[in-house]
Amino acid sequence: MTRRLAGIAIALALSLDGCGGGQEAVSQSPVAPSPAVASPPVTSEGYPDLTGVYDLNGLITGSDPIWGIGDGTRQVAVLHIEHAQNTGQFRGDFTGFRAIEPGGQPDGGSGGVGSIKGSISREGRVVIELFFQRSQSSYWYGEGTLASGQIAGRYGAGGHITGTFTAKRR
Repeated sequence: MTRRLAGIAIALALSLDGCGGGQEAVSQSPVAPSPAVASPPVTSEGYPDLTGVYDLNGLITGSDPIWGIGDGTRQVAVLHIEHAQNTGQFRGDFTGFRAIEPGGQPDGGSGGVGSIKGSISREGRVVIELFFQRSQSSYWYGEGTLASGQIAGRYGAGGHITGTFTAKRR
């Protein structure tokens, strides 16, 4: 039953356009980026090198149980980030976005796909937004720090989920 509800919640989030984007969730619960453990590699323009493929793993630590996605559920995806390195802005796409229950059961869906928009500071602070296909607003909004080949921080999703995440470079 929980798996079915989680799948329904994700399907509903995919079908909504402009309702309860992840950025709203974070603004309701301030995000404190995690401290850097090592300086990221820097380009000649002074921006860290962010281009690459990352495995996103978000752990839900705060959720509204009415949506059927409980605390301890993981949200995962593969991020393909393209960064020109002479600017703080980046874009890309993601595949395989899905929820995995605490017992390890996937939500049963094939995984959502969409686009990525974000920014990175010269100090390695990163903002990532995930937009499902045909959506005008972000579903997932995270703030973190790039260090040692991974981005780590906090995120909000769908207006009813908060948690921590890592995105590890392959």
